[in-house]
Amino acid sequence: MMLVVAKALNARVYSPKQLTGLAEEDRLISEAEISQAFIVAYRIMVDFIKSRSWAPERAAKSKELVTAILNKEFPLKGN
Repeated sequence: MMLVVAKALNARVYSPKQLTGLAEEDRLISEAEISQAFIVAYRIMVDFIKSRSWAPERAAKSKELVTAILNKEFPLKGN
């Protein structure tokens, strides 16, 4: 869901306060948006797991995977 929300905001989410505008818009997130974000996150996770030889369970619980997903979808300026 983190990626779905980041895509809806078109930005990385660092604070719950960033969600206020999205909540106030009363915007519904479509099944297509959720499905697309899942596919993107899954592909990044597969590459992440292969590159580290980690078990999927370890990757799913890691902050490093979240960072990898955000870096791929929302690169920081200057990187």
